[in-house]
Amino acid sequence: MNLITDKYYNSNRNGTADLLKGLAVLLMIQVHITELFIRPDLYNSLYGKISLFLGGPPAAPLFMLVMGFFLAGSKRGFTATLKRGGLLIIGGLLLNLGLNANLLYKIYSGKLLVNQFEYIFGVDILFLAGLSVISVVVIKKIFNDNIYFIVTLLIITVVIHPYLPQTDHNVLKYINAYFYGDYTWGYFPFLPWFGYVLSGYLFHLLTNKWSVFDAGKSNYIIIALSIGLLLTFGFALDVSSNLEVYYHHEILFFIWTVLFLIVISYLFNRLEKKYGDNKAVILVKFLGQNVTLAYVFQWLIIGNIATEVFKTFSFIEGILSFFGVTLLTYLLIYLYRWTEQNYFNTKGKSFSIK
Repeated sequence: MNLITDKYYNSNRNGTADLLKGLAVLLMIQVHITELFIRPDLYNSLYGKISLFLGGPPAAPLFMLVMGFFLAGSKRGFTATLKRGGLLIIGGLLLNLGLNANLLYKIYSGKLLVNQFEYIFGVDILFLAGLSVISVVVIKKIFNDNIYFIVTLLIITVVIHPYLPQTDHNVLKYINAYFYGDYTWGYFPFLPWFGYVLSGYLFHLLTNKWSVFDAGKSNYIIIALSIGLLLTFGFALDVSSNLEVYYHHEILFFIWTVLFLIVISYLFNRLEKKYGDNKAVILVKFLGQNVTLAYVFQWLIIGNIATEVFKTFSFIEGILSFFGVTLLTYLLIYLYRWTEQNYFNTKGKSFSIK
């Protein structure tokens, strides 16, 4: 059976990385629906907490860790990488305008009275990705993959943000939000979130020295980590289901999440080795291969619909929305790749974070 994705699926890539990124996209779609579509009583229930957890550690942190892993091994030139980071930042601003187009129309037509700048300059993950790309290429150029420096910088990145000054200045607060400010529209500030990128960077450097995913001793390590994570799961659930705390979390949750991602990466590496050619797995990997397009398309759909249905959906309507948005995202990626191949001949290289 051929899938609609088969024509544009590339099997000559790191399957585990694509699988992890595809998982992150799917979990982001479901949590965006929970945050914006689902009724408050469901959002505040156990279902909402679990949904927010699934849209927490195994979503954005996983994506940023994988991105850091590949940035560490990238052979792309300094100038080209800086340009790439800048384009991601510009893309983040354009995405804010696109996903909030319906909302902004209602604001400017006088139908809604909210602060439009908190939506136009909302700190979403593309801004974090752009700043991270620029930061990593500068670090690589100056410090030449020095493990001790990366570890030191990682610790500083995760620890320092609660102690930095904030501002209420009408303009500067929007700039502050991109770097560390604790504002409601600052979803993924550079600090502490760059720590996940540095973790991926460090993981890449360590895998060049040791085989991390070999069977044997690593199995016992994963079992021990899994037991520890299960025993402390309540802590992680509480943090990830409180979005203000989650977006500006501190070192304990960061450590928990990194350990969780190590376990997830190990398990999905095993899954890829055993079932990498399974059609369902390939569908997830296809999303991972087109992670930026998938993220953009799902937000354009969800963001504009949310203005009309904000927090009014039942559980069943939320489930149906997830499948509908996911299917439409697949179709839009396919249409984009078809158009790209037939009219622009960029060979699938555009809109790629990896």
